[in-house]
Amino acid sequence: MSRILVVEDDKMLSDGMAYALKKEGFTVFQDDGTKSLDHPVDLVLLDVNLPIKSGFDRAGDYKSPIIFITANNKEAEMLRGFSLGCEDYVTKPFSIAVLIEKVKVVLRRHNHKETYFHKNLAYNRLKKELLVDGLEIKLTKKEYKLLEYFIDHKEQVLTKDLLLEHIWDIDGDFVGEGTLNVTINRLRKKLDDKGAWIQTVFGIGYKWSENHV
Repeated sequence: MSRILVVEDDKMLSDGMAYALKKEGFTVFQDDGTKSLDHPVDLVLLDVNLPIKSGFDRAGDYKSPIIFITANNKEAEMLRGFSLGCEDYVTKPFSIAVLIEKVKVVLRRHNHKETYFHKNLAYNRLKKELLVDGLEIKLTKKEYKLLEYFIDHKEQVLTKDLLLEHIWDIDGDFVGEGTLNVTINRLRKKLDDKGAWIQTVFGIGYKWSENHV
């Protein structure tokens, strides 16, 4: 299910939104405007009037879609919010039920399945963005393709020949097992994997596993 970050300094309102969203099955993180949290999430509900730094000023800190929430319903403020690229603008007081429907619309529009989440890893295949423990990890083109192929075939044993065919041969790059092994070891190191995500199936190939501890 999608992950949502609620950035709101009114604790009662923040807790109310978080409770309602969790009832819908969403994973929710809360920030009172002082923590500067940037979890890998699918959507940010961002209050405009925050301590230290306004929501408008914080908007650029997030890579996820944003719905602004504010008590200010002036047209100029709303236009400013949209100029910053927000998906929607909700004014207080508002219906929690309506807010949840707006959240669902934005998530459908952005097709939240484009992001793969598991434990401390988040990978957005459209942005080619990999986060491990919240830190962005840069991959090479082949490493991205290898990661995506593993994720698309998680828990399946993939032979070395199959990986070579789909990652290299399809581009006309005919290489041997040595190149595959080097690329996998490099990807493991970047993931801080230690053989947990990408498991070696001796004599056959490799498997992407979500069942590691």
